Amino acid sequence: MAGVSAAIQKWLAYELEVTEGAVSRYASGKTTPRKSLQERLFEALELPYKTIDDFLQDKIFYKISKAKSLTDTFTLC
Repeated sequence: MAGVSAAIQKWLAYELEVTEGAVSRYASGKTTPRKSLQERLFEALELPYKTIDDFLQDKIFYKISKAKSLTDTFTLC
């Protein structure tokens, strides 16, 4: 979420019922939303995940499925 505009951060803070500072820290990667907040985050962003782990597993599976060889798999990850 790097480079997220102030208006979007304000909207997301409202949706998640957290401070704009918290959203800013999430966007910069300084902190990660707690698990109980992750589902609401993905729901607000209309993404089909419940946790960051779900998102990462999906991304890794996608990269592995697109790899042509085992070497490609490790290069992509």
